[in-house]
Amino acid sequence: MAEPRIQSEASLIAELNDLLQLDHDAVQAYGIAIDCVEDERLRETLIAFRGDHERHIDELTELIRGHGGIPIEIAHIPTGMFKAAVQRAGAARGDRALMLAFKANERQVRDKYRRHADCAHPPEVHTVLARAASDEERHYAWALEVLDDLCAGTDTVIGRIEGGFERGHKALADAVEGAERRVMERVEGARRGVKEVPQRMRSAAGEGLESAAGAVDRVGDWAGDRGGAVATAGPVAHDVADGLELAAGYVRTTDFGTMRRDVEHQVKLHPLRAALIAVGVGFLVGRMIR
Repeated sequence: MAEPRIQSEASLIAELNDLLQLDHDAVQAYGIAIDCVEDERLRETLIAFRGDHERHIDELTELIRGHGGIPIEIAHIPTGMFKAAVQRAGAARGDRALMLAFKANERQVRDKYRRHADCAHPPEVHTVLARAASDEERHYAWALEVLDDLCAGTDTVIGRIEGGFERGHKALADAVEGAERRVMERVEGARRGVKEVPQRMRSAAGEGLESAAGAVDRVGDWAGDRGGAVATAGPVAHDVADGLELAAGYVRTTDFGTMRRDVEHQVKLHPLRAALIAVGVGFLVGRMIR
C-alpha cells in the first residue's frame, strides 16, 4: 500500500513545483516590465502585483517543504525564457506593446492557477491555490482595463491579433510545462522511493558506482598518456569518473537536496560531470525501486 501514497505525494510535489516555477517565470517577466514601463502609475501596480507572485513563491515553497519535497527555485526551462523574451520584445515598443505582452503572459498564469485551484487538494494546499487564483484573475482583469484605455482592447484590430498570439502562447507553454511536470513527478517518486530502500542496497549501489568511477579514471590516465585524438579523451573520462563518484555519495545518503545544488554549481564549470551526477543517480534510483 506504500506505493500509491508515494505516487500521490510525488504528484502533489510535482504540481506545486510546476506552479512555483510559474511564479518564478512571472517575477522574471515583471522585472523586465517594471524596468521599462514609462507610466509611473502602471509601474506602481506592476510592483504590487509582483509582490503577489513573491508571496506565492513563499507559500508554495513552505507547502513543498511541509510535504517532504524539495522546492525548485528557478523559472521553467525553456518556457520561462520564452515568456521573458515576449515581455522584453513588448517593452521595447512602448507601454501599449508592453501591456499586450504582459496580458499574454498573465493569461497562461491565470488559467493554470484556475485549473489547479479547482482540483481536489489537502485543505492547506487548496487555501493557497485558491488565493493565488484570485490574485491572477485580478491581474488579468486589470490588464484588460489598461489596454481598453490604451485603445488596444479585445474588440480592436490589434487586440484581436494579439489575442490569437495569446492563445497560441498559452497552448505552447502548457504543453511544454506539462511534460516537465511529468518528469518531475517521476523524479520525486524515485527520490521518495529510494528512502525506503535498505541501507545495505544503497551501500552496494554506491560501491558499484565507485568501482565504475575507478575504472573510468584509469581509462582517463591511460588516455592522458597517449597523444593525438586519444589524449583528448583523458579529461572527458576524468569528468565522467568525478560525476560517478559524487553520485555514489548521493545514492548512499539519499541527499538529493545537496545533489541539486551541486549540479547547479557544476553545470557551468563541468557540464559533463553535472550530467553524469544526475543521470547516474537517476539510473540507479530507477533500478533500485523497480
